[in-house]
Amino acid sequence: MKRLAILGSTGSIGRSTLSIVEQFPERYTVAALAAGSNLDEVYAQALRWRPRVVSLSTEELAGSWPRDWRRPALPGLK
Repeated sequence: MKRLAILGSTGSIGRSTLSIVEQFPERYTVAALAAGSNLDEVYAQALRWRPRVVSLSTEELAGSWPRDWRRPALPGLK
């Protein structure tokens, strides 16, 4: 299995690459995501792909990243 780092994961090429990863889960896994400023989209990607590393473009965005994002959500809680 190949581990991939997706640079620009929220852009068109990054989203296309994630689509290919989704089509071939036996071949690829996402090890890292790097994104610019689309925090909502990269958060959704991180929840979907569970990478070991998420990189954001600014320290300010990184400061707003939820510290417990890896913890699974409990059904019925928001």
